[in-house]
Formats: sequence, C-alpha cells, structure tokens
Amino acid sequence: MRGFVTLLRREIRDARWHLVASAVLAVAIPFVLHGWLMDGASAEIMAKAGGRWFVPILFALFTAAMASDLVARDVATRRIDALAVLPVPLSHVWAAKLALVVGASLLFPVWTIVAEAIAIEATSRPYASGLLPEALLDAIPSLIGGLVLGTASFFLSTLTERGMSAALGAIVLLVGIVLGVQFADLPAAPGAMTTFATYAVPIGLAAAFAIASRTS
Repeated sequence: MRGFVTLLRREIRDARWHLVASAVLAVAIPFVLHGWLMDGASAEIMAKAGGRWFVPILFALFTAAMASDLVARDVATRRIDALAVLPVPLSHVWAAKLALVVGASLLFPVWTIVAEAIAIEATSRPYASGLLPEALLDAIPSLIGGLVLGTASFFLSTLTERGMSAALGAIVLLVGIVLGVQFADLPAAPGAMTTFATYAVPIGLAAAFAIASRTS
C-alpha cells in the first residue's frame, strides 16, 4: 500500500501543472464566454450553453489531455524502464495512473460546474443559474462520453510514445464507433431499455478501454 501511495504521489506531481492550468482555465473560460461572447443572451440560452456544451466540452478536453500523456510520458522519457525494476509490481504503476484519472475525472466536473454557476450568476440575467441544474442533467450522456474519451486516450497512451497521437487517435476511434452505430441503424424506442443502453454502453466502453490499457 505504501508503494502505491508513493506512485500515486509521483503521478500527481508529474501532472500538477496540467491540473493547475486546467483549473485556472475552467474558471476563466466561462467568464469570457458568458461575459463577452454571449453578452445579451437570454437566461435560458446562457444556462443551456453552459450546462450542455461548455461543461462537457471542458471535461472531455481535460480527460483526453491528461490521460493521453500518462503512459506516453514515461515511455518517451524512458522512465518506464526504471519503473519496471522497482520493488513493486508494474500493475501498481498502472493502478496509480488509473487512480489519478478517476480522481481527477470526479473532481474536475465539480470544479467546472461551480465555476460555471458563478460565471452565469455574475455575468448573465437574474436567475439564470437556477436553470443550470436542468441543463446539466441533460448533459450527463455527454459527460459520460468525455469519460470514454479519457479512457480511450489512456489505452492508446500505452501504445504510443506521443500523448498528442494518443488523444487524436482516441477521437478518431470514438468517431468511428459513433459512425458505426449510426450506419448500423439500430432500432431504438423510448423506454427503460433505451435509457439503460444510453448510459450502460458508454460506461461499458470506458471499462473496456481501461481493461485494454491494463492488458497492454
């Protein structure tokens, strides 16, 4: 356990500037978008744009950027050779990286949502922030999609030495999956099964990419 905690601290230390920069951007971007680009928009449009677009997009970019570099960074700098001879299983190294992805993926949306609510309240029409929760509920599938993008980037990061290649490859892979589903023209109808599939299938994909990363 002590070895795992040490590895996790190393991962956090290596990713600290990315985490700090992402946190700062998550605060600054909503103020720029709502206070400048969307100045004069209605409360409904402000809330919908913030909850259904800005938060999921920032989350997807954050997870892809962070996860794509976790393994690729160690491979590119050849630190993976030193990690392989540590007196801990290499699986612990991977588990520490996964723990960072999961922990950051849980905390970053909360941080972004708080920043979004403050920005809307400070720059838009009165009571606009009260409409944000409903928009965020509609964005849950998009947030799950961002998690899938992160785990796909994590998987491809184990196969390439370049983080950017892993992130772009994850985008191409997910676009291919989405297009495949569209071309398959699978029947869908309103109901519990369709709702379950909307959430279960992306979560299953995220788990599959995580397992593939562990295997590779």
